[in-house]
Amino acid sequence: MRPVITNHGQLSATIWPGKISLANMLKTGIADSGTLRSIIKNIEKYYVEANKSAKTRCIDGRYDPEFDSSNLGPQVPGGSVGATLAYRLSAGRHDLDNANFSEDSDKLFKILKSKQLKPGGHRDNHADGVSAIGCGAIDKMNQAVAFLSDKHYANSVYDLSKALIGKDFSDDNFYQVLGTATLLNCKSEKYFKNRLKAFEKLKSRQANSVTTLQGNHQECLVVANYVPDTTLAENNLLSDYNGVQVFNYDVWRTLELSDRLFPDHKDKHDKDLFVMARAMTAIATLMCLTDGSQTLLTRV
Repeated sequence: MRPVITNHGQLSATIWPGKISLANMLKTGIADSGTLRSIIKNIEKYYVEANKSAKTRCIDGRYDPEFDSSNLGPQVPGGSVGATLAYRLSAGRHDLDNANFSEDSDKLFKILKSKQLKPGGHRDNHADGVSAIGCGAIDKMNQAVAFLSDKHYANSVYDLSKALIGKDFSDDNFYQVLGTATLLNCKSEKYFKNRLKAFEKLKSRQANSVTTLQGNHQECLVVANYVPDTTLAENNLLSDYNGVQVFNYDVWRTLELSDRLFPDHKDKHDKDLFVMARAMTAIATLMCLTDGSQTLLTRV
């Protein structure tokens, strides 16, 4: 059965603080309304079969010099490094005092490998590597946690989390993750201090796990993809559309990963919290990166 693409309009009615802006791209001529309509109309042809044994990729839509359309892993915010935060806000919520992001990420990479999943992440070709790695989901992770506990953005986080999770959305789980995020925000400086070391740990755990993306952000769409075992061939799309890009989030991979991380019935609460935390941190990441003017699509 052919997947259904639904256009939900502008990502947010509230202006977010991120710099990537569809409105500005339309204003400056990087993209135009015709290009946007064409991408939406034709986006299905850019989805390919995902290789679940390939390294996990980020939702970043920029050019990947290692691109191989027959060997693309699923895309999730921040790749496997980004999943660390959702894991901390769910299963790891009980011991925040002595935690730090770098060690948390290394523990998660080890778990992923034990589950026969290949961790992955990316940097870019113009970040300095000291204060920034070039993956916005990681470089701005402390800011994302701050947004989760900022009442100005509460409605956006709630509404979009509910839209991402659907019928399984739970107010109790939402507010539990929100409470943990608020507590973590109080300890943010200490927790995230050495977060870029996570990439060194990733490279030591998994060879060829970190890709260096090229170019500037020009994402005009956000797609939440629920169709299992499929992912976006982003190089093909940006080649056809003169560098205009898409943030693609393979939500199906988060649901699959939650089953792998929490296979026992007794762990169902942690499983549900992980899915919730992944949705909430994905939205907070988009707040850090974009102004909310992108068009939101779902693919189911």
